[in-house]
Amino acid sequence: MKRTDVKLGYSCNNNCLFCRVSDSRTKSSDRPTKEIFGILNSCREKNVEKILFTGGEPTIRRDIIDIIKYAKKLGFGIICLETNGRLLKYEGYARNLVESGVDMFSVSLHAHNEKLGDYLSQSTGSFEQTKAGIKNLKKLGTVVHTNTVIVKPNYRHLPQIARLLVRLEVDHVNFPFLNPLGNALKNKNEIVPKISDVEKYLHKSIDICDENSMPVTAEAVPYCLMKDYEKKVAEDYMPPDFDIIAPDFKVNFKERKKRGGKVRFEKCKECKYFGKCEGIWSMYAKLMGEEEFKPVI
Repeated sequence: MKRTDVKLGYSCNNNCLFCRVSDSRTKSSDRPTKEIFGILNSCREKNVEKILFTGGEPTIRRDIIDIIKYAKKLGFGIICLETNGRLLKYEGYARNLVESGVDMFSVSLHAHNEKLGDYLSQSTGSFEQTKAGIKNLKKLGTVVHTNTVIVKPNYRHLPQIARLLVRLEVDHVNFPFLNPLGNALKNKNEIVPKISDVEKYLHKSIDICDENSMPVTAEAVPYCLMKDYEKKVAEDYMPPDFDIIAPDFKVNFKERKKRGGKVRFEKCKECKYFGKCEGIWSMYAKLMGEEEFKPVI
């Protein structure tokens, strides 16, 4: 399906310690409703069939229901909403979003308990609210995917997070390794782990999901750290070409990948996965170096 991601703005009701777009909040205002409607019109004219609304946090916008209804009226085949899920603790609000036209939710959940969850989001009560939001969505029978960003305070708890997501009966679990920008860069000593330290915990988490027949992927983790789990590399399942429209930029995903964001090293040319592996986030490489990455011969 031809897809476009639309960032509605950067405002958020969390202030996550690892938020990579935190710097954008002071530099760019949220898009006005009419401007979003214009973007949606343009997308339909270009035969876009799938639309993903992201932020910031889309659910805190007072016009989000109007935006969803407008997208539905225009005839998009699939409407997705990326959210931290906190406001979905209100079942009526969750139902309103679903009935207005949201087909799939991508919910961020980064911890296995309240103490860690609220610490990472820097928002008291956020963990329980997100968990309640996921429960409401599942009760409504809608599709729920989750993202758990891998950071230093949570990587040892990835198996426990996986078990929680199994209990919540979500439809797909994704474990993206953090991109150390924004807050993550400011808090690098506290937030950025060595990715090689993450490996065994990530693999165990994947095993837990597999044992429970729950689809699972790992994102931004090079193949050399996914031995025997190569089929779980998320990049293999991502659409190769789509537009991302934000308040402060517009970029084609395929072109952005060509320009970088991730890096590979000279030794990576020896690896049998060199032709398909995207490497590691460039900022991570600047912070941590390349020693832990070993080509798969």
